[in-house]
Amino acid sequence: MTPTLLFWIRTGAIVLIAYTIYTMLRPMIRRGYLLPRARKEWTQLGSDLFSLAAGAFLLFILQKNYSEPMEAVMAYKGGELPAFSFFNTRTGAEETLDKYAGEVVILNIWATWCPPCRREMPELDALQKEFAGKVQVLAISDETEEKIRSFNASHVYAYPTAVFTRTNELLERIQTRPVSILIVNGQVKDIVVGARGYSFFRNWVISYL
Repeated sequence: MTPTLLFWIRTGAIVLIAYTIYTMLRPMIRRGYLLPRARKEWTQLGSDLFSLAAGAFLLFILQKNYSEPMEAVMAYKGGELPAFSFFNTRTGAEETLDKYAGEVVILNIWATWCPPCRREMPELDALQKEFAGKVQVLAISDETEEKIRSFNASHVYAYPTAVFTRTNELLERIQTRPVSILIVNGQVKDIVVGARGYSFFRNWVISYL
């Protein structure tokens, strides 16, 4: 999810809540008493309360799973992420982002249990193949090395999969999956939450090549 899409979904949820409150208050004012007395009035109130709860829950999910990770990462825009390290299952070595300091990097935080993650991995694979030597995809998980190696046995991609060996407070705040962070010459440029396709990723990196 991009910041623009997040803005419009959040706006829609707020409008839903506001309209629901309006539809709850209008009949109360018209009839002159607070609590419904007729069965039909109770049915309408129940429907309004459900819509209100749905809107509030949507806002909570957007804030927790989307807004917070985006805001946390974008606080480092133009700078470097806090230090962390990962075990590259392809090279068999522990690495840091310093190794890729001069490259365009897509840091993809994923998990084997995440269907959207698995769905976008072939899209990232196509991107890696097209821009080999210019773009480096790093798919890093907080799962065990054994689980990632087991996944790799039946899923072979042009980019390496890795396991965090040392995280930081920022990465630990990102609980949703997948999350992709665009890093150019070691500096944070953008973040997207949720799965994306090849066209999106291509347009994402093309202006930095």
